[in-house]
Amino acid sequence: MVDQMLGGLFGGPDSDRVRSQAQDFVTRYNQGQPHEGYDNQEVVNQFRNAARNAQPQDMENAATEAFSRMPREQRREYRRAMRQRGYRQFQGDDNDDPRVLAQQTQGFMKEQAEQHPGGIEGFLGNLFGHGNANQPATQQTQAQPQEQGSILDNTAVKAAMAGMAAFALKQMMDKQHRS
Repeated sequence: MVDQMLGGLFGGPDSDRVRSQAQDFVTRYNQGQPHEGYDNQEVVNQFRNAARNAQPQDMENAATEAFSRMPREQRREYRRAMRQRGYRQFQGDDNDDPRVLAQQTQGFMKEQAEQHPGGIEGFLGNLFGHGNANQPATQQTQAQPQEQGSILDNTAVKAAMAGMAAFALKQMMDKQHRS
């Protein structure tokens, strides 16, 4: 099962390059500030790789780790940013417990992926400001309006998404190494 899961991430003719890029991303995440050292597009690409290939429980564990590394105020800022985008899972209380945020984020990702045309790809494109899943396919490559922008322009969200990607990728690489 692990080999099959990782085949999509590290299989194929570019597997060494993809593995090297993932390892480099994980290393940079661990060495610096969680929102620095990579541009928004790299965070999108690595998060997309992780979200496509990791099991939901692994993504939730990765989110818990990422939120645990973030200072309390940054976790609160993440919740505010998600709330400002109108994502209902983040409405209500201001609980900044890393496990609670991870569960809410995983539930949000699952619900959004089920609701968007194109599943996880449509949702991620909409979330990261690379098109609106409700637009016709011919318009999906156009950027969202300026006032919306990419959610990764918020450093707390960028830190959370980069951390989720880094921890999920590391889990997958560790599993592959053990098998």
